[in-house]
Order: sequence, then structure tokens, then C-alpha cells
Amino acid sequence: MHKRFKEGILIIFVALAVFLFLALSTYDPNDPGWAYLGARTDARNVGGIIGAWFASVFLSIFGWLAWLIPCMVGWSGWMLYRERDPNNQINLSLIGIRWLGFIIVLVSGVVFAAMHVKSFGFPFPNGAGGILGKIISSKLLPILNPIGTTLLTIALLLGGINLFTNTSWLEIMEWIGDKISRFFAPLGILL
Repeated sequence: MHKRFKEGILIIFVALAVFLFLALSTYDPNDPGWAYLGARTDARNVGGIIGAWFASVFLSIFGWLAWLIPCMVGWSGWMLYRERDPNNQINLSLIGIRWLGFIIVLVSGVVFAAMHVKSFGFPFPNGAGGILGKIISSKLLPILNPIGTTLLTIALLLGGINLFTNTSWLEIMEWIGDKISRFFAPLGILL
């Protein structure tokens, strides 16, 4: 029964993640929502009025990084399903580390997006980094200047990805180097 419960939780989280992703993907600035002023009550968003409000709020606050929210919801479902301690209990400390990594990625990502990423025609209510990116970058830029702020956000972003996904950048670089060496070895080129 315990396994069926875990599977049910996973299915619910994945379904919620898909709903949130579809709501963000079908955002329309003319839908009723947080950033819309007008009398319109119907929503073109596939998530209906709830999806329109979610998309409006999260795209306003986080910009491009709002798409990480559905990913984290799905990832949380997977963690609740898989991440267990030796007593088969939910490993709350590990889930907390993953969420800390996610928050670091989200915050550093919105600052980086506010400074360096374009909207590419997507109708973000408050730019590619959203309100949060604008606020934090406006506080960091006078202190660290653009180069310092960019270096800080990249370092935090990479460190947050490590915590969030449990990946090692050094292992990734070694893996890439190994693949490149194996590719060139038959050609007689030593790297």
C-alpha cells in the first residue's frame, strides 16, 4: 500500500507540473490575470482562469525562469517517490538541499536574465528576468558593477544546479574530455 501511495503522489505532482507548464506556454497578456486590466472574464489559456492567473503572476515575477516552477514541481514528486533514507522514510534533509539549490538557481537566474537575456518577442509583463530580477539586479549593480554581478550570478547558478540536480561539473568536464579523446584517438590525434 505504501508503494501505491508514493506512486499516487508522483502522478499528482507530474500532472500538476504538466498543467503549470501548459498554463505558462499558453500565456496571453489579454487573459484575465494579475497583470491585466479590463473587463474580460474568459481565458484563452488552456488552464482556464486559474492557469491565466498563474501564468500572469509567475511570468511577471520570474520572467523566463517561471518555466523552472513546473520542473521543480515534477522533480519534487520524483524526490518524494525515490529519495528515501535507510528506514524508507522521506529524506527531508535531501529534499531541503534540492529546494535550496532550486531557490539559488531561480534567484541567480532571474538576475542574470534581467541583465543579459532578451524576451525574443515573448510578451513578458516585466521583462526576461521579471520583477524579482529587476529588483535584485538594481541592488547588486551599484555594488558589484555589471561584471561582478554577472560573475556572482553565474557562480551561484552553477552551484545551485549542483545542489538541485546532484551533478558534478568536474565529472561532466571529465566525461566530455573522455568522449573527445575517444573520438580523436582513431585519427591518431592525442589530446
